[in-house]
Amino acid sequence: MAPILSIVLPAYNEEELIGKTLKDITLGLSRFEIGAEILVCEYGSSDKTFEISKKLARKNKLIRVFHQVKPSYGKALKLGIEKAATDKIIIFNVFIWATHYFLPI
Repeated sequence: MAPILSIVLPAYNEEELIGKTLKDITLGLSRFEIGAEILVCEYGSSDKTFEISKKLARKNKLIRVFHQVKPSYGKALKLGIEKAATDKIIIFNVFIWATHYFLPI
């Protein structure tokens, strides 16, 4: 299914949350049969955020991962928007998604 929606996730030092966040999002997308892509834009993390994201991307074709050496939230957002395959873009921050602001799917 071709994506109709792009979800951009800027990620910085989110190794404790990124796995659950990506699993929750992919589960929700599959349950509702939404054609989407998830773009993880890791920006200069000093932990394993990038490695965990890449591992999950190898298992799930919906996930694409990009890496920036220097920390810059704004540049990570810009990169995700530029790489998005659609013009319908949702931006989530990992730390917000993984907290209880959202109801479980």
